[in-house]
Order: sequence, then structure tokens, then C-alpha cells
Amino acid sequence: MHFLFARPVRPGASAVLSVGQASFLLVTRGNSAWSRGPAQERAILAALRGASEMRVRAAGVGGAISDRYLLAGAPTAIDAAALGCA
Repeated sequence: MHFLFARPVRPGASAVLSVGQASFLLVTRGNSAWSRGPAQERAILAALRGASEMRVRAAGVGGAISDRYLLAGAPTAIDAAALGCA
């Protein structure tokens, strides 16, 4: 799982992904954030299937970063990607 922010994250800061009631601490570098590994990525994908939106937040250079994503159609897109990559 990878997120690309419009500006860099403050050095040493983490990002937090909120999907429904679940929260995930992400690793950051530059203007990117990633899941911490395969187990967390599977948990994120499972959460995406049951949520209507997600938000990723980080302390950015020059101020807070908060991006919101609506998840209508996410389960179908996840399934299509899995089939395409099989």
C-alpha cells in the first residue's frame, strides 16, 4: 500500500491511515507513505472492503497533511487488480 502526498512529510514523522474504525501507522519518506509489511497490507485491504471512506494524515513540511478518499467501488477494484496480477 503506497500513498503519495502533494508535499514532503516532516523528517522522522509517521503517517496514520484511518479506514472506518481501524487505524494503521505507516512508514514515510519524502512525500510517500507505505504500509509496514504484508500483514498490515492485508489488514488494510480487508478494512477497505467494509468502509465507505479512508483518510491518511501526516505532519508535513509546512503544515499538516490530510487526504480523504471515498471507497465506493473499492472491493470491485481490489478484486480486479488481484485477477490482473495473478
